[in-house]
Amino acid sequence: MITEIAQIKIHSGHEKQFESAVAEAVSLFLSDDGCHGILVHAATDRGAQAVS
Repeated sequence: MITEIAQIKIHSGHEKQFESAVAEAVSLFLSDDGCHGILVHAATDRGAQAVS
């Protein structure tokens, strides 16, 4: 199994757009045979970042 971790910097004021885009993309990730799930967490200690 491979676990991928991404740190994504989100431009200030674009957090809601990012959340919407992730919500749309989840089905694309899950449609891949090798994808068993996706989690996105806000990195509140780093300002506008998400860790996926």
